[in-house]
Amino acid sequence: QEQEQEQDSHLGKFEDVPAATTPEPLKLSKKEGAMVHADAMEGNVTAQRQLGLCYLYGTGGFELDLHAGMDWLKKAADGEDAHAQFCLGDCYWQGKTGTQSN
Repeated sequence: QEQEQEQDSHLGKFEDVPAATTPEPLKLSKKEGAMVHADAMEGNVTAQRQLGLCYLYGTGGFELDLHAGMDWLKKAADGEDAHAQFCLGDCYWQGKTGTQSN
């Protein structure tokens, strides 16, 4: 019972939860970035996730574009890519929504 109470005392305390971090994309050349883009356009969810991360970090020959990054992560997440779902949730957690503030 004492152990159960100890576990319950940590529920709802966000400061006890380590901060999640969206993984950086692979270091891609422009040519590799173009290949990832082509695969993403064909519906490859892994490529969609990687492309989203490239846009979020401005790598692989892609300019930094939060909106495009979030769109590609959403496509991959909708395709049931668990890594993309994590990344998308982390972006929302960090406030990287790809929308402009008023």
